[in-house]
This record gives sequence, C-alpha cells and structure tokens, in this order.
Amino acid sequence: TMLADGFGGVDIGALVTESVKMLKTYNASVPRELVLIAKQLLYIDRYTKHLAADYSITSDPFIIKNVFPEEAAKKAADLGVAMPI
Repeated sequence: TMLADGFGGVDIGALVTESVKMLKTYNASVPRELVLIAKQLLYIDRYTKHLAADYSITSDPFIIKNVFPEEAAKKAADLGVAMPI
C-alpha cells in the first residue's frame, strides 16, 4: 500500500482504469470534476514515481504534525523528540 511502501508502490493508472471500467459496467456517467481529479492524480503519479518513489506519507513528520497535531505532540513527548516546526 502507499502508506507503507511509498508512492512507488501504487499504480494510480491501474486504479483509474479499473474505476472507469466499473463506471462503464454500471452505465454511470462521470462528472467533469471527477475526470479532472483523475487527470491530476495521473500527473502526480507520474512525477512522484520519478522524483520520490520511496516517499512514505506516514513517515513524514510534517504531514503527521499537521493532520494529527495532538496525537503527534503526545507521541513526540512520549519518545522525547521534538516535532519539526
């Protein structure tokens, strides 16, 4: 999974392809906004695989601090480490 393996472990192209197949199976229409999001995900996928394939979002202290501020502060205090500013 992306959370454990970094961006290089996830194939966004396959995910988008499977999503489109599923939509066609159920004759569902795709909102324009969803198409634009899918395109952006494909761009992000391409660049992160080349520039940061081993990056793991779950080990980034800045992300953790901003998404889970109280939990991150408690864990840092328990470990005796300082969180990044």
